[in-house]
Amino acid sequence: MGAKEETGRDARYGKHAKIRYQGGIFGEDSSDFRLDEPLEIIMGYGYVCPGLQEALYDMQVGEKRIVIIKPDKGFGDVDPDGIQTYPRVMVPGGADMEVGSVIGRKNEVTGQVIPVRVIKADKDYLTMDYNHPFAGKTLQYEVELVDIED
Repeated sequence: MGAKEETGRDARYGKHAKIRYQGGIFGEDSSDFRLDEPLEIIMGYGYVCPGLQEALYDMQVGEKRIVIIKPDKGFGDVDPDGIQTYPRVMVPGGADMEVGSVIGRKNEVTGQVIPVRVIKADKDYLTMDYNHPFAGKTLQYEVELVDIED
C-alpha cells in the first residue's frame, strides 16, 4: 500500500486487516493479547469490540495506538438477566464448583459455547454470570494495524 491509504468506515468496511494487540480492563494487567502472529479480522464484521474497530478505521498501516474504550463501545453494560441461579444438581460438575469456577455453556440463541463464571455458591445453589467478563468495564488496548487488504 502507499504511504497514505484511505481511512474511515466507508473505505475500510469488509477489508481484511491484520492486527496485534494487548489490553483488557483499564488499570489492570493485560489479559487479552495477540502479540506474535497477527490476528486477521474483517473490518466491520464484529471480530473486535466497536471501540477498537472505530480506532482501526482511522489508523495507518504500521501505526500503534492506545485506545480507551467505555463500556458502551466495548462489551456493554452488565445485563442483570445474564445472572442466573441454579440448583447445583442441575449444573454438570456443579457439586465441585466454587466462586470463580468457569464452565462452557451453550448460548440458546446463537448456539455458541460461552464461558460462564460462578459468582456465588452455597450448599445447594450456584449463581452464574453469563455476561462477558469485560461487560460494564472501561478497557484499554494498545493496538497495531499490521496490514490491510481488499
